[in-house]
Amino acid sequence: MKLLIDTDAFCKLQMAGLLGEAAGLLAAGLHECGRLPALPHMLRRGRLRKVFGTDVCDAMIPVADAVPVMHQPGDTWLDKLTPIQAIDPGEAQIFAAAAESDMIVVSGDKRALKSVDGIAEA
Repeated sequence: MKLLIDTDAFCKLQMAGLLGEAAGLLAAGLHECGRLPALPHMLRRGRLRKVFGTDVCDAMIPVADAVPVMHQPGDTWLDKLTPIQAIDPGEAQIFAAAAESDMIVVSGDKRALKSVDGIAEA
């Protein structure tokens, strides 16, 4: 895995038809990316269905299913990230996994990205 994709970034890029291209610009195919385990469920029944609509979410499910699930990070990085209010639990998982494996994160959440600046390495 080379790249981890946040749920919101996944949805927005896929809706724009740019998900594959964005991964390619970062030297990865979608099969080399990782996503949160909950993404397909969120597209089927979660808040994403309310935000983006049924048809859009239904169209994204096969793409989400094709992107591998990221590995679950250990506690060292999660313990540093979870107390930060600007980082939601899913982002904490993604940032922790990326830190452990030296991967790139694709996210559009500026508050979360700014908040990880300066966190000491484990």
